[in-house]
Amino acid sequence: MSERKLRVGIIGMGQWVAGEHIPNLRATGRAEVVSAARRNPERLALAQRELNIPEVYTDWREMLTRTNLDAVVVGTPHNLHVEPTLAALERGLHVLLEKPLATSVADAQTILQAVKSSDRVVAMGVNRRGVPSWQTAQQIIATGQIGRLRQITAVMMADLRIFREEMPFAQPVLQWLESSEIDRVFLSDIPKPGSWRNDPQQMGGDMFTDVGSHLVDVMLWMAGAPAVEVLAYAPKNRPQGAAVLTVQALLANDVILSLTFNDNIAMGDEFNFQGRGSLNALGDKGTLAIDFTGFGSTAEGQLLLEKNGVRQVVAVEGSRISPAQAFVASVLDGAPIQATVEDAARVVEFVQAAYRSSAERRIIRIDGNT
Repeated sequence: MSERKLRVGIIGMGQWVAGEHIPNLRATGRAEVVSAARRNPERLALAQRELNIPEVYTDWREMLTRTNLDAVVVGTPHNLHVEPTLAALERGLHVLLEKPLATSVADAQTILQAVKSSDRVVAMGVNRRGVPSWQTAQQIIATGQIGRLRQITAVMMADLRIFREEMPFAQPVLQWLESSEIDRVFLSDIPKPGSWRNDPQQMGGDMFTDVGSHLVDVMLWMAGAPAVEVLAYAPKNRPQGAAVLTVQALLANDVILSLTFNDNIAMGDEFNFQGRGSLNALGDKGTLAIDFTGFGSTAEGQLLLEKNGVRQVVAVEGSRISPAQAFVASVLDGAPIQATVEDAARVVEFVQAAYRSSAERRIIRIDGNT
């Protein structure tokens, strides 16, 4: 185990990087954030003051040139992941990269090939893989406790109308925002019309490629294979910008996935991060059900295992391992990467195939080059 501290720079910083990755890097006691880059100088100055970051830059290229770093966190808008990731690898830096990997299969392949040609650690910032209940579920399936896996079905629903229409924040959200200037300023900007999250080009789609990619990642991780065929339906009369779709997929190992995603379900008159869902894994010898609540992708789920007609709640032990914590362990200790770029490329293939399928009204076949 290495005793030295990892020197980390931040490329692109919104609320998630500021409120999640930076605190979790520091909480390891083995990493220090020495610099950060963001295009908006006012937001950058706020982050430097509130988060005590020694050096800041409005151009990440200058930061890479002038700062002595071991690693970077790439938290730019989705469509801007390629250039800083490749530049960091060329400089011999390790990378913690926010999801999704890219907004196109071509860009995902570009990053993947660069990673394969490098000896650096590149890990994805997906969160459920480090949550004990989801880890337990994956192990139950992987060890054959429900027999041969045949199907996984999942439903995820959320109230994200605030991205498309005026909605007030609920009182608990307001209280949380008032507790931190970083959260108040960074998060309050997200739903505004000019936000990049309201731009399909920068997002790579809608909230299915953002929030939904967490669930796609989990389903492919649990099934243990990439998709080879995808068929999706999305209603033509859905609200502008809403992510409302159902996806069917055949995987390379003959497992069938079925996923329903809807971010336009009214769950109150105020925005309160409302969301919930369920996942069911069906095997030859039993089933595993997971019910989860909460908008955040770190939410624990309750596990219910059924075998031979007997149902039981599965005891879950352990504590959450954040992407930042896992990243530091991979770099300094050689620990396995929690979520790989290869897996992330498969998620991009799946999501983009779903968009194509719903638009073209046909099955999309994936060649599986990843």
